[in-house]
Amino acid sequence: MPRVVGDRLFVPPYYHGALLLQITNDPPGARVVWNRHSTSRSSFNDGLHTVMCTPIWKGHYIYGICGMGELRCLDARTGERVWESDAAVGGKTGNFATAFLVEHQDRLFIWNDQGELILARLTPKGFDEISRAKLLETSENTRGRDIVWCHPAFANRCAYVHNGKDLICVSLASTLKSKA
Repeated sequence: MPRVVGDRLFVPPYYHGALLLQITNDPPGARVVWNRHSTSRSSFNDGLHTVMCTPIWKGHYIYGICGMGELRCLDARTGERVWESDAAVGGKTGNFATAFLVEHQDRLFIWNDQGELILARLTPKGFDEISRAKLLETSENTRGRDIVWCHPAFANRCAYVHNGKDLICVSLASTLKSKA
């Protein structure tokens, strides 16, 4: 899903790479600020190529999960990659590996396709994991990988997650008490 901040529109399609537009009112239209367009699979190592995860835009930085599960940070001003980590998918990268990023205060919940819920911080300096818990087993297989491809839901200080077979509710109350 695209992200809008002010007059900027960030679009991260999988096959074509990331694009940042500036929307104009006078005259109505848009101009390309930067484009990390990929012309072949070999150039997927540039920009951000999302499959299921909506990126997060904080300040001058954009964070998202690429098509092989790589968590990347881009400089929103230039589109250049700042860092990359496979920690969000537990080091199990692969075709369409993914995780869902959900912001909460100064932290982030990451629900990955291996059934793990991660509490972390993302900064321009890197991925800072606070905690990780295996909540569900994988229940499907696609492209040679065992996966969970269900977005989490959050309500009443709880996480609701499912793997296509089981639906569970996990209290986050102790996690949400402080900004640890």
